[in-house]
Amino acid sequence: MPQKKPALISENRLLSRDGLWHPLESSRNGFTYSDGSLEEQAIKDRIYSARDRSIRSQELSGPYNSWALQYHLSPERANLLRPLRFGRRKRILEVGCGCGAITRYLGEQGYQVDAVEGSEERAGIAALRCSDLDSVSIVCANISTLSLPPEGYDVVLFVGVLEYAGVYAPEGVSPEQEIHRVLTSAIKALRPDGLIVIAIENRLGLKYLAGAPEDHLARSWVGVAGYQGHSRIEEWDAKSNPQTRNNIRTLDQAGWQSLMDGVNLSCAFFYPLPDYKLPMACLSESFAQTPDCSQLAWQYPPVSRAGPWFPAIPIRVSQAGLALGESFGRFSDSFGIIAAPSGRAVLEETLPYDYVNFLGMSGSATGLCKLRHEGQIRHFDAKGHGDIHDQWVQGEPVEQHWLRVACTEGYPGLFWAMAQYLTDLQALYVTEPDRYRCAELSPTKALIDRRDRCWFPVRYGASATNPLPEASWKNAVLGFASEIGQEVCRMIGKGGYETVSDFFQQASTAAGLGQGDTGNSLEMNWQFNVERENHAYEVVRTQEALSMPWQGPINTNQVLRFQVYWSGSQETYSEEESVWLDYNPNGNPALCLELPSESVGLRYLRIDPVDHNLGDTDRFAVLEEVAIEAKQEDGALVNLFRTDVIDDKTSFYMQDLQLGTLGNQQLLHFTGPDPQFRFAIDRFPEEAQKLPLVVTVKLAWPGTI
Repeated sequence: MPQKKPALISENRLLSRDGLWHPLESSRNGFTYSDGSLEEQAIKDRIYSARDRSIRSQELSGPYNSWALQYHLSPERANLLRPLRFGRRKRILEVGCGCGAITRYLGEQGYQVDAVEGSEERAGIAALRCSDLDSVSIVCANISTLSLPPEGYDVVLFVGVLEYAGVYAPEGVSPEQEIHRVLTSAIKALRPDGLIVIAIENRLGLKYLAGAPEDHLARSWVGVAGYQGHSRIEEWDAKSNPQTRNNIRTLDQAGWQSLMDGVNLSCAFFYPLPDYKLPMACLSESFAQTPDCSQLAWQYPPVSRAGPWFPAIPIRVSQAGLALGESFGRFSDSFGIIAAPSGRAVLEETLPYDYVNFLGMSGSATGLCKLRHEGQIRHFDAKGHGDIHDQWVQGEPVEQHWLRVACTEGYPGLFWAMAQYLTDLQALYVTEPDRYRCAELSPTKALIDRRDRCWFPVRYGASATNPLPEASWKNAVLGFASEIGQEVCRMIGKGGYETVSDFFQQASTAAGLGQGDTGNSLEMNWQFNVERENHAYEVVRTQEALSMPWQGPINTNQVLRFQVYWSGSQETYSEEESVWLDYNPNGNPALCLELPSESVGLRYLRIDPVDHNLGDTDRFAVLEEVAIEAKQEDGALVNLFRTDVIDDKTSFYMQDLQLGTLGNQQLLHFTGPDPQFRFAIDRFPEEAQKLPLVVTVKLAWPGTI
């Protein structure tokens, strides 16, 4: 298929090569950002083998065995832009297109897309993904080195990009200054009535306030604290990687508003849920300033993309409080921003909805929406809003109401509210049987209206008949107990209940159903998302849910992984050439691994003292010893290297480690998702290089030192 020439060619000397456009002056641009060579090769292989590479391709829609695959291939990526109405705006510049998920969606919608990506590997994957679209051009270049054509584009798009502005900024230029420069350049490239669209994390997002690791740095609280002190870290990191992730910055809503004011852009925020990376709903700025936004927010609570965590605060009731206080948007985990030089009118026509809800149906592009200033819920599809689905009612989700009642009135109030829910179910069944058959009875989506009455909306795609009220009630209460019970216990204690079944029995008695068999009238194949350790979720069935302990805060002790890789190259390491052991840091065990015979003759050694799944208290450890020994045929160990200090003299490369001192010992601060240090084996005697190696690391953890 002939390649479309990008509009950028009018201002830049570009050469087409291997499906990509490159600046003529250089064949490589020096970008090093990557998800890892193995991850990107897996993405490339998946796309290459797919016969259908469209945004809704079943071959690319999962399941995924890594976050990188999910992020770069999931059809949910396009949900970020589906609620936006660009109208006649057809020419789009996408800055930082990654592996082409959003690019693919835009091309399929008929837009003329120039997609710029700095990484040659990623740009190549994006070109592969879009190879059958004649409206898309992929340009492999650093956007800061390109001249943008004046009034060349209708829309300039930055999705998950501007947080990296400081990484690639010239020396001495702050992230905010670089964002200002980038936005100024984008404004000059806009046609009249053009738009800038941004998606980025909120440094004051609720999950970060609750202690979730920052998505890029994998460190809790670092964004909330304003990234204070990173400049001192950067001096060390720059020795091995001038494009250090420690220059990454996200901003809060006030910070973005200030930047927009500084470049004379009118802007409107919108809020993708649970975040911009894999959105399942989007809220407008005005709707997020009402308590009713909890109708959507409750369905899509915060998620961590940088590893599991146990929230430092009860996160569901905190989210409810922000919604009730009309402050949800300021503390949403992600922002979408629509900006225009031409005023607010164009912003409102671009996002005409209070909300769009994709209902958890991955990649379907269909769902429900509410138009601004309308009192109905409408169907939504790829063309926008459609027929009326149901009346819209002000109110909060029943589950949220139960949790708030539990917080203020304890178990007696909670059981009373649950009993009232059964009464409302029975009343609907008797007075409106037709509506009951097709109603949404889940307490996640059923509402308590302004008069404290239950409202049961029409279920989307209603076909199957609902069970009887008593069975529906039991399923609802068990689901709440399984999914939200941990937070109830955290706020008001266990109440004397030992298992979910004990709680369920008491709720049944209070509702007038008696105790009896907890399994009676329950959907025995019903599934629940149950919160496990570190805010991870697991699907369980009814009987398992009933037998779960009714518990307070979960013990956050973790099992960590110690892993050693060997390689003949400084840069390439694979899981196939590694050994590991899992360990509990309690007790400060000595970590010892013997490398297999096939590792003999290696040139480089990489040691990962921990994996990325670190709790907040496990991000610091004292280094007591690193030892490398050679194992002789008789089993005797010969010491080759032993130290209690890691620095650039002992290790030729370190990553995601900040070095400090605690007394006279070295303190390791694990600052990112993949802490490691590497050694060159040629420093050891030649005879020892012909023997298997034994690697030992001793760490002392917080609470034990």
